[in-house]
Amino acid sequence: MNWIKELSEKDIQESLEGDLQLVYEHCGLEILCLLWQNFSGMNIYVSTKPLRALQKLYIKKHYNGYNVKEIAIRLGVSEKFVYNVINDNN
Repeated sequence: MNWIKELSEKDIQESLEGDLQLVYEHCGLEILCLLWQNFSGMNIYVSTKPLRALQKLYIKKHYNGYNVKEIAIRLGVSEKFVYNVINDNN
């Protein structure tokens, strides 16, 4: 798909719409081309469930008894979420 790189950014942007435009804007041409090469014709849903599981794992591994606010900021979650994970309420 290297031929796409020979087109202008304007040409590429004008040819994209919807989700593909979002992927291009947020991830770039390389990622967009990889998606085309590997997943053309597929509907892909990006679930946040695995992300939540990884956040919980991170909290359990990095909580030291005093760093709730730091963890919450780092992960982009609420302090309440961190406390719930620590107390196994979530």
